[in-house]
Amino acid sequence: MVSGINEPTTISTVKSRASKANLTKSEGGAIRREEKFVHASGMDVLTTMESPVQIGNSTDKLADSQAKESSEVSLKAASGAEKFAAVPMITENQYRILIYDATGSTLLQNVAASSGTNPALQVEAGTTYRWFSFSINERTVPDISNGKVAAADLANKDVLFASGTIDTKLGENFLNITFDHKTTRFDVDVDTRGIFGSVNTFRSLQLGTEASDGEYTTLLYTADLDIFSGNFGTPTEMATANTAAHVVNKDISTADMVKTVSLYTVIPAGRTIDDQALRISPVFSINLDHAVLYPPNTTPVTTREFGSTTDRLRIANLRFSPQAGSTYSLGMRAIESGILANGTIWARSDLWYDGTAARTFDKYRFRSDPAHAPYPGKSDTEQTEYWHWMSLTPASPIKTGDPCLEVYPKGIWRLPTRSEAESLVQQRTPYPYSGFSNPNSNADTYDWIALVNLSFDGDGGSSRGNFSEYSNRILFAFNGIMDADGKLISSRSQVDSRSNTARDGIYTHTSRWTSDEWESVPDANCTNCGTTFAHVAYTTDYRGPNDFTVNYAGRSTRFDIGYAQETQFRQIRCVRNQSWSGEL
Repeated sequence: MVSGINEPTTISTVKSRASKANLTKSEGGAIRREEKFVHASGMDVLTTMESPVQIGNSTDKLADSQAKESSEVSLKAASGAEKFAAVPMITENQYRILIYDATGSTLLQNVAASSGTNPALQVEAGTTYRWFSFSINERTVPDISNGKVAAADLANKDVLFASGTIDTKLGENFLNITFDHKTTRFDVDVDTRGIFGSVNTFRSLQLGTEASDGEYTTLLYTADLDIFSGNFGTPTEMATANTAAHVVNKDISTADMVKTVSLYTVIPAGRTIDDQALRISPVFSINLDHAVLYPPNTTPVTTREFGSTTDRLRIANLRFSPQAGSTYSLGMRAIESGILANGTIWARSDLWYDGTAARTFDKYRFRSDPAHAPYPGKSDTEQTEYWHWMSLTPASPIKTGDPCLEVYPKGIWRLPTRSEAESLVQQRTPYPYSGFSNPNSNADTYDWIALVNLSFDGDGGSSRGNFSEYSNRILFAFNGIMDADGKLISSRSQVDSRSNTARDGIYTHTSRWTSDEWESVPDANCTNCGTTFAHVAYTTDYRGPNDFTVNYAGRSTRFDIGYAQETQFRQIRCVRNQSWSGEL
């Protein structure tokens, strides 16, 4: 019978080279480094690694030179010694038990057994036997061939092993098996709340190291297991397809928004991971809040891909030597990348608020695509993306707070200042962008609504990622304004491209808040006003479905810096909080 699996009850001594000012204490008392930004296609990532802490059957030690050059921060077990307790194996997980004669040369029993069930093996009394047992801690267990378990059967598996001898006597004999972990485990928490979608499919997660010269070396290996010695043979690289075998929700509360990916690997003995050398490469897709279009394709897309095997995200790790039987906790919080223009990083689309009962967290979100027409309700208590000036929700009073600061992770985004808005809309020349170009006009519709817009290109090097071309520029759709009574005015939603009724001179407007109150000149017509950046245009010559033109000729294409009463409603386009921009 299986007594359990050895797990520690104490925390090993851990040393950190990070300064005390950069250390934070995580659950269980482990020390980890401050989060740092790294950059990938379509997303920015905050990565962390908890200092190596033993939770298996061997002790982690930093390289000897580490102690000489570091300011030591230690966590020590109360007794000063490692303690282990046999944690029960999950019922019905299988293990294989092999009974040999006393010399270990003749196999007498080879049984696949299940935890919680007595295998009832039959052997002779008064005899000494050697026994060996292994498991991958799952509902199945591989077999042996020539005294070995094949590497292919152990790729990304929690390999457990135990062995010993038993002297049998007449009657019942009890063989209490306590397993040790044989592989090294890395748990990677992948948090997608900052890219506004739950995980749809997790395709792979590579783990390796990158040297100062850029040379990449994987840390994911498998190997044959010799059941007589309990040792692994020569490691071979793990196939990418095996890396997403263990993906679970980290917590009920965050559901599919935060996944834990567990990687079990056979790392060659003596391997040392240098400071700042660890890299992860996740590849996954998320479910979008709303379907988007990718011109020229007109089929709605409901998921978005992130990451690639060549996007190597740096982990701010300390120098350490991974040990068999130990677990290392890594973390990444994905954040939607913005578009850099004149020193300011702009969000790709407008802020909206999901106040539905089903959305219990992360209510502050960016639209899946800036070309979407807004979905206002009948009043300010129902609509989701028109805000009073400095209101925490679309239904909140004025001056209750900056809603951009509430976007997950809190503090990453904020409202733009007046000067940031001026730098974009008055120092650069915008242009109307048409994703779906009609050779007879400039028609462009999105879900049958005319895409009246003015757009700005970002600076060279701005991240593109797997976004539509609408999202790869700073596009401001003419979604109108909403008065203090919640009435929507001058929205492009007036131009329903399914209509057969021709119309001319449809007035449309775009306007968004800044964080500044209006203080340019005293204005008798506008007391208690917030600063906006805005533009007006006219749609003309609507002739029928998908056949219209937009006329900007009546005025300059440049935006105005203006004002609106704080109790009116405007849309919001957030910018990156520069104090968080870090190592982009």
